[in-house]
Amino acid sequence: MSQWAGLPSDKQELLRKSSTERLCLKLAQIGWDEENVLALDRTELLEAAAEVTLGTEQLSAAAKENLPMDGVVLSLARLLVLLG
Repeated sequence: MSQWAGLPSDKQELLRKSSTERLCLKLAQIGWDEENVLALDRTELLEAAAEVTLGTEQLSAAAKENLPMDGVVLSLARLLVLLG
């Protein structure tokens, strides 16, 4: 199943309305290689953005549940929550 299909329809709509440039910028801001991001077509960008959105939501939920996490994962979770 694609990440896009697992994304709630309201989140899909928000991503769909985002410009291609904004999607590229968001992916680059969280560490994706700029050259690779620029090589993605619109469909691939939306799929990547959906993957990031779902991952951010999962990490945010895990952080709220106070699940045991090592320092690196916890720092990443906090960073992704801030970027979300």
